[in-house]
Amino acid sequence: EENINNPRKFDWYIKAITKLSPVPIQFSEIEGTAKGFFVPSEKQITIRPGMSQSQTIKTMLHEVTHSILHDNDVPAFGSSEYARQEIEAESVAYMVANSLGIETQDYSFGYLASWTDLGLSLENLEKSLDLICNQAQKMMGELDGLLKQIPIQEETPEINKVKKQEKTPQQSSIKMHM
Repeated sequence: EENINNPRKFDWYIKAITKLSPVPIQFSEIEGTAKGFFVPSEKQITIRPGMSQSQTIKTMLHEVTHSILHDNDVPAFGSSEYARQEIEAESVAYMVANSLGIETQDYSFGYLASWTDLGLSLENLEKSLDLICNQAQKMMGELDGLLKQIPIQEETPEINKVKKQEKTPQQSSIKMHM
């Protein structure tokens, strides 16, 4: 279910996240079930096209987080280090998407649960939680600044035409959650 109120907001978010990313982002078909991936050696993010708007934004945030926090050799799939990186990237993506008013908990919580089976030591969990909170706050602040710089037309011409015909002015129901 989409929860981006204005189709133009989707493009607005895409532009801002692309500017936020330290590496190029491409949309390309991906074999298997992955929704996106970051390749540190190539300094490139790939996102599967054709997903819902919410999933696309969340996946971009997830992979951008990897490109910022985990810009090194990829640990072995399924290792505790790999799981820790996935938990960190998904948690940051969830928090930042939520700050934009995009609900991803149906996907994110299940994804996070799938990586917690490997378990994190209490010490590593505390380090990860600090990193997650700090990175989410940093990305929220940077995205807020970028979104203020990128113009968006909040209402389509059709909505403006209808509003002109109304007797009493209405306030926009679109609100930024930052």
